[in-house]
Amino acid sequence: MINFAVMPISIMDAAWVREVLHRGAVAYGFFGVAILAGMVLGSLTGSVWEKAWGLTRTLIAGIAVTGLMLLGMAVLPRFFPNLLFLLLAGLGIGAVNAVLSTHIILNTAAPLRGRVAGALMTLTTMATPPGAALVGWASVPLGLPWLFRLSGILIFLLSLGFIGIPSSSAMEDSQAPAFPEA
Repeated sequence: MINFAVMPISIMDAAWVREVLHRGAVAYGFFGVAILAGMVLGSLTGSVWEKAWGLTRTLIAGIAVTGLMLLGMAVLPRFFPNLLFLLLAGLGIGAVNAVLSTHIILNTAAPLRGRVAGALMTLTTMATPPGAALVGWASVPLGLPWLFRLSGILIFLLSLGFIGIPSSSAMEDSQAPAFPEA
């Protein structure tokens, strides 16, 4: 769902820079750098977040921050604040990707890890085209600011779906691996 909802950043960021921020190619390049730098930083620090907050809180925080930053872009459509919002959104995305991917792989029996990783990559990739199609269509009747607002709200609401899921330490204590290591 997040890949589906984050499409305005991936598909409409060039239009956002040109039509909303009234900037050119250099500004668009900085947009890419900002989100990528945030994703790298989030990937490198995700385990620190998890140690401090636990798995569930890290997922909620990372997804919520991503949604709020996308919403922030629409509420404050200015170039430098938007760069900061993208950096922070990337931070959330990077942390969630690193922490969640690690947990999925480590909690999968060794003989199944490749298949599980392949299935997850396929499912997340399959969410992208419908999101891109919907974003392209919805940008005309909604306009870019409302498209970004709605996407940010949807991503934030998705973070709430993790409330009540046990933390990683509770899961590790209660669940022994179902399969022996090969």
